[in-house]
Amino acid sequence: MRDGNDNASSKGDLKKPEFLNILRAAAGKKLPGFSLTELLIAMVILSVLVLLALPKLYPLVTKAKTKEAQIALATVKALQESYKLEHDRFAGTLEDLGFVQEKTVSEGGNAKYVVSISSASETGYEAKATALVDFDNDGTFNVWVVNEQGQVDEKIPD
Repeated sequence: MRDGNDNASSKGDLKKPEFLNILRAAAGKKLPGFSLTELLIAMVILSVLVLLALPKLYPLVTKAKTKEAQIALATVKALQESYKLEHDRFAGTLEDLGFVQEKTVSEGGNAKYVVSISSASETGYEAKATALVDFDNDGTFNVWVVNEQGQVDEKIPD
């Protein structure tokens, strides 16, 4: 049975006097930890490792972003095939196909490519997806094309 002088809680915490004794003992001793110099050295080492890894990651980022162009051109290809069956020719505009361009990054959207139809006739077409973003900052903008054979090819790599 507990008496009224017991300061321990029902959860088994330390009694107040014992806790204060531990704090008083710790105040006089140096607590283990890292110095500012050690932390700065660790940050420098991590920064160098990140800088070494970044050039290897750029091609992966570019490859992931080019999927947007490939998917858009595959959609245009499917729409062109459907249009050809109905009208016996390929569509000359995206509006004829019913293709709606997603808002581009320059318009405040997410699309990094602008899709357009370069040429179209009764026998063939070429649609193009041109990047609005220079993914690796080398001054070259990525261009993908698709034609009536359904081949989606990278015309200008970035």
